[in-house]
Amino acid sequence: MRPLIRRCMGSRNVGGRRGFAIGKVKVTALKPEHSDFVWNLLVYAAHEPNLESVKSQEALHKYASDWGKEGDMGVLAQVDKTQAGAAWLRLWQDEEKGYGYIEEGIPELTIAVLPEYRNMGLGKKLLSSLIEMARERDMPGISLTCRTENPAMSLYTRVGFATEELVPTRVGSGMSAKMIIRFS
Repeated sequence: MRPLIRRCMGSRNVGGRRGFAIGKVKVTALKPEHSDFVWNLLVYAAHEPNLESVKSQEALHKYASDWGKEGDMGVLAQVDKTQAGAAWLRLWQDEEKGYGYIEEGIPELTIAVLPEYRNMGLGKKLLSSLIEMARERDMPGISLTCRTENPAMSLYTRVGFATEELVPTRVGSGMSAKMIIRFS
């Protein structure tokens, strides 16, 4: 099996950085049948050691359980027909709220790219596609929470997210930023 990632002088990857080329990238709608992949990505998004750890924590469980219910939307990135990452929005109802909840009517973002596909621009491609989808559906904005030391903070800022508030991380060590991008 040939590697999907090749070192190439002068090549550009999805994100425009020199030095890497990747196979054909396709971004499509994330569907209920992708729920197993959503669960697997939540391990990376939550910085947990394994799927059992994610599923055992009710506060994380709600980010993936019943994926595809009313208010959910997302995008899936595939590289050469292999699932590489996804970004999804969940609109919290009633008392059910996530770590990045800011206000009613604004869905919360969860995004993850498998480690072997990171730093190639897939995260930006997923995020841009999901922002466009949310705008087309007249969402007022998107919220998220991100550890302040996470390199993705710069991506979120570049695409228009602003820090609303700093809060302790879910695990109690360090700080997380609650961020929001508003469309109107």
